[in-house]
Formats: sequence, C-alpha cells, structure tokens
Amino acid sequence: QDGAVAVAAGTDAQWAAFSAALGREELTEDPRFKAAAARASDVALWYDTMDSAVAPFTVAEVVERLRAADVPVAPVLDPTEVADDPQVKAREMLQEIEHPVAGRMRMPRSSAAWFGADLTLSPAPQHGEHTDEILAELGYDSATIAALRRAGTVGIQT
Repeated sequence: QDGAVAVAAGTDAQWAAFSAALGREELTEDPRFKAAAARASDVALWYDTMDSAVAPFTVAEVVERLRAADVPVAPVLDPTEVADDPQVKAREMLQEIEHPVAGRMRMPRSSAAWFGADLTLSPAPQHGEHTDEILAELGYDSATIAALRRAGTVGIQT
C-alpha cells in the first residue's frame, strides 16, 4: 500500500511460509506455484501473484509478517532513506572521506566489509594520477615516460 519490499521466497518452504503469513494458503496448493520448478516456469506470473499477495498490506505489515515467518524480506528504501536505516548505521556502511576536489563526501563502504574486512575508503583517482605508475608497470623507464609526457602522448598528472 505504501511502498515496496524485496522478498526471497524461492524454496518450497519459503513459499509456503510466505503464502501462510499473508493469508494466501491456497497459493501453496496451486499447481502453478506448488513447486519451485513450476514457479520458475512462469516467473512473470509468479511475481504478479506475489505482488497481489502483498498489495493489501503496508510495507511494515509485510516485513513484520514475513520476518515472523522466517521469509527473507526487506523494505525497498528511497535513496533519501538509506542513510537513516538502522542496519546501514549498525554496519557503518556509509563513511565520510575527504575528496581532493569535491571536499567532504559520504560514500558506501565496499561490500567486502560485510565479511569482516576493515577497509579504508579513498576517493577515485584524479585524471592521470597514476599514469607514471601504470607505464612503469608496463615496462617503460622514467626517461621514456618523461618523453611521452613532453610529446603530449600521455596526460598531465594532477
């Protein structure tokens, strides 16, 4: 009624729990949806059926019902809501960095941080910032790199 949710009800057990939690038990007996293979044979119909099952409820109601039924679900957030989401805050998924041109900016942490890695964010490189290092890795010596710069073959490092 008031937004969107992301639901993962792909297994037969999840589908049965989804259907029961939303008061649509008849969906577990419908031959078009009874087994995962049947649901996968017409994904558009399956998604339309899921849409109609959640339509009578608010996002909060769907999330509450499906979480209680152990069905993976999450509200789909508007970009302006993401920073205030309790899970985003708890996982510290947004961090502020100092960009040399844009100044202070907020960026999402790498998804690798979800697995316990402690990653430090850095801004994207400036145009030409790593030209010398890349050319050196390709086997060019410093004299050749300097000559390429003088000839305008490679850009100016910022």
